[in-house]
Amino acid sequence: MIYIDANVYLDYLLNRKDRLRPLGDFAFELLRKAIKCHYNILISDVVLDELENHTSEEKINLLINMIKIKTIAIYREESDDINAKQISDENYYDALHYVLAKRGGAEIIVTRNVKHFPSSGLQIKLPENL
Repeated sequence: MIYIDANVYLDYLLNRKDRLRPLGDFAFELLRKAIKCHYNILISDVVLDELENHTSEEKINLLINMIKIKTIAIYREESDDINAKQISDENYYDALHYVLAKRGGAEIIVTRNVKHFPSSGLQIKLPENL
């Protein structure tokens, strides 16, 4: 099971690119692989909150409908906030994603912020590396 960070979903939804690479294409390919039974996706309310801050509800609903057969939901608990703060105050949201992914049984976190995540416990990968 994989946990996809909000930045990867936003790459797809906003068809983002960096100087040389089509980040939206990498994100789409990851989602395509998941839908074709390569991965189950753990999705959190924290990810959905972040998406709501950066894109339209319509785009989010289209995304959710596309991946819903492969998703398992996890919801933030008070203990998750405490654990995330113990891991990192500086990168709190990345630590929170890590805590949720671990509690939800994910084996891999897929993100663009690979250096912000703890280096033990879960694999941290870029979408193009899966």
